[in-house]
Amino acid sequence: MKIFFSVFYLLAAGQGFMMVLVPMKRIKLRMLGFALAGLILIVSIQLFSYGLSYSMLIIHFPHLWGVSSIAFYLIAPLFYFVIKSMSDKKFRFYWKDLFHTLPAFLFIIVNSSFFLRTAEDKRGVLEGILEMTPSLSTSSLILSIVALIQLVAYAGASYRLIKKENDQNYREGMMLFKAIIIYIVVFTIYKVSIFAGFGYYTFICHLCKTLMGLSVYFVAYTFLVSANSKKYRNSTLNVSFANSIKQGLNDLMVDEQIYRDNQLSLETLATKLNCTTHELSQLINQHFEKGFSSFINGYRAAYARASIENDPSQKLWQVGLDAGFNNRITFNKAFKKEFDCTPLQFKNSRV
Repeated sequence: MKIFFSVFYLLAAGQGFMMVLVPMKRIKLRMLGFALAGLILIVSIQLFSYGLSYSMLIIHFPHLWGVSSIAFYLIAPLFYFVIKSMSDKKFRFYWKDLFHTLPAFLFIIVNSSFFLRTAEDKRGVLEGILEMTPSLSTSSLILSIVALIQLVAYAGASYRLIKKENDQNYREGMMLFKAIIIYIVVFTIYKVSIFAGFGYYTFICHLCKTLMGLSVYFVAYTFLVSANSKKYRNSTLNVSFANSIKQGLNDLMVDEQIYRDNQLSLETLATKLNCTTHELSQLINQHFEKGFSSFINGYRAAYARASIENDPSQKLWQVGLDAGFNNRITFNKAFKKEFDCTPLQFKNSRV
């Protein structure tokens, strides 16, 4: 059992390390690629640390002891950054975003006396730690609660972002949200088992560590499959034909304002452009980085905004219908997604 889990953790970590550069090369949204790469890297380091600890190879790398605990405080914000990058294509990292790492720095400060120990001191402790029951210190309990609160808070923030999506991103986002929930539940079980005195090296702890790692790798796999539109990877849509469709699409959108037809469908638009629905869907996805609904609703929202600017006295429900929306909810969501405010807020700002 000892050899099995040691090898399992080290192999899983090795695969994770090999995956780190893949998102930055294959995902078009640069911030999404960086956030996903960071998430994969952190969990890979965590699994690598587990493998070293359980095999006692950690004795040869004593300063890596405890790194896996720091990772717990970085995974939650990285989950959030992945979903934020997916939801907001203009998202960029700024210095203020380092605030999200505050719990990790707090953990390091509280345990600074441990991290500053010499390699020989750490080796002395490690040689007899395998059968030890973890210390149930008050600081450890408080930091574990902080980590759990952090996970729940970021899960809530991620869910609010996902709710704003109204196309394929919503379905993908909900899959990722479920992965976050699984991570939170398993993390809680893991910490409870530790503080209940079961120790770090029981089967239930190994199972929890494995499930937490798999939940993050699931996130990575989901984005690597979806972000580059795998279903179009082997398509034969050539450049000249794509340009022809783009020109025709531009004419229909700008000149004819076909988006104002609230019955407009992908099939109808494809027929007018003399192409298949697959070809049209591919072009919109690859060239505009949107699904069909988001693409059309973007034009509708822009039309509604211009209409409100021209005549703020209009009733908003009429503006939405005139732009091509079928209902108020879709109108509000699409408008807020494009302009970061509701139609009513925008109207009030113009009065």
